[in-house]
Amino acid sequence: MKGLFLFICLATLLCLSSCAPKVSPQIAPSGGAEIVSYDLEGADYALLHVYRSGGGALVSYNLYLGNDTLCRVKNNFAETVKVVKDGRNSLWAKTETKEEVPINIEFGKEYYIHCSIAMGFFVGRPRITIVDPVVGKKEFETILSKQKTKK
Repeated sequence: MKGLFLFICLATLLCLSSCAPKVSPQIAPSGGAEIVSYDLEGADYALLHVYRSGGGALVSYNLYLGNDTLCRVKNNFAETVKVVKDGRNSLWAKTETKEEVPINIEFGKEYYIHCSIAMGFFVGRPRITIVDPVVGKKEFETILSKQKTKK
């Protein structure tokens, strides 16, 4: 009886997950990469502030810029990455599905990248959002302050 109940639950979950519409990435208005702050004027690099909080504590994944690995994203994570390659590129990550977001990196600018996990069948699916600098800075600093209090 337990086996039948478990089979029905798994079959229902499989059906619901395969029938669900694919959610597109939440990109900030105007293509995402256009919303930046200008604190680094004249620099020959850009800064990507990558962060993730809440949900999917056991799931981590690599975040890529084109073919290069930027960092390993895990729960309650915040890291700043210096990028010395400008121009059009894509941020992407993969667990059971691949999530890809276009970005146009310009030197002297800062970008806030919010990473998260969406529900998947076996493993959570990565989500990448380029966030407005005002919101991103606040969220990024909140995670950094939590990291400092844990140490």
